[in-house]
Amino acid sequence: MKRFENQVAIISGGADGLGKGIAGRIASEGGTVAVFDINEKLLQQAVSEFRKRGFTVESYFVDISSESAVQKAIHEVEKKFGKIDIMVNSAGIVGPTSTKITDYTVEDYDRIYAINLRGSFLMTKYAATAMEKNNYGRILLIASIAGKEGNPFMAGYSSMKAGVIGLVKGIGKEYAETGPCRHQDGDERKHRAGAIGLHDCQDTYEAPGDRGGSSFHFCVDRIEGIKFYNRVYI
Repeated sequence: MKRFENQVAIISGGADGLGKGIAGRIASEGGTVAVFDINEKLLQQAVSEFRKRGFTVESYFVDISSESAVQKAIHEVEKKFGKIDIMVNSAGIVGPTSTKITDYTVEDYDRIYAINLRGSFLMTKYAATAMEKNNYGRILLIASIAGKEGNPFMAGYSSMKAGVIGLVKGIGKEYAETGPCRHQDGDERKHRAGAIGLHDCQDTYEAPGDRGGSSFHFCVDRIEGIKFYNRVYI
């Protein structure tokens, strides 16, 4: 049995870069993948490429900063496939770099907030709503060392990634006593259900795409490891 067989995964930002790499990896190991992206051209190209490789993949044009769009798309995935097991929120933007806070526009800050933090909240909220019905789920929000340490001249990106870390820590505690993982122990799951981690695993896959250099990790027997990631068990 393949590692993700009988698993339904949603990957936002899945048309390119890291998200595309994650979507392809899960699909290659038997998972059914719903790819969310706002770039319709890249979305169709990615899904066409995946289907040529024999993967079970569906495309959804979604702006993750829009509550109605996220709610509608997640409902459509749940209705089509009957459940949602995995949600990886890979969509995000960097915004201005090499920019002092005194030169940083409110418009740029609000745009990064809308996608990186509000989008993370919305994707988590509606994915968790679907997962609760089966008392099972894996949610991964991709953060950054910038959110932990703070990168100079990147006020928007650093603060939103810090927000993502705080968001998933709080949500992880909300679900700390739910689901089939709540009695799991060991180094990989030492925080038990609702596990929060910033550690690496051994199985590294370099994600293809123009962004280059990004890597993510799969470990244990589920999708439970991403470099600079945070996770929630349901």
